[in-house]
Amino acid sequence: NGGDCTDAFTLDFPANGAHFVNLELRDHAGKLLSRNFYWHARDEHQLQQLNALPQVAVKGKWHLKHSANGPVIEGRITNGAKTPAIQVRLTLRDRKSGARILPAYYDDNYYCLLPGESRNFKIEFRSTEQKPEIGLDGWNIEPSTLR
Repeated sequence: NGGDCTDAFTLDFPANGAHFVNLELRDHAGKLLSRNFYWHARDEHQLQQLNALPQVAVKGKWHLKHSANGPVIEGRITNGAKTPAIQVRLTLRDRKSGARILPAYYDDNYYCLLPGESRNFKIEFRSTEQKPEIGLDGWNIEPSTLR
């Protein structure tokens, strides 16, 4: 079938509570090849514990570049809290009106940041007269605007 499977380990979850699992696959040089973040509970009612997560203030910076295909925003966000930031969502908006700038192509979105973790992001969009800003929110994230 073109691929091999190898059992690497078995996760033994505790009987109670919601738990997070961050799985990363890296090559021999340490380059990240794949990342998957999961939340797990033995019973769906235990997942309601996620609603009690403290709010997290995610910080970020970005800059605008121009490519042959149009404008590109490159930036970095960081979770400086001691709690995971769940379902981080970036939204490209017009600074003046607050309307979404569409179409916009994100290299990633709706992801989780562990405590102290940072992640780079890229947003491509079409040339426009609008001045961009980025809305930042998520499951347990204090909504903010990156300017």
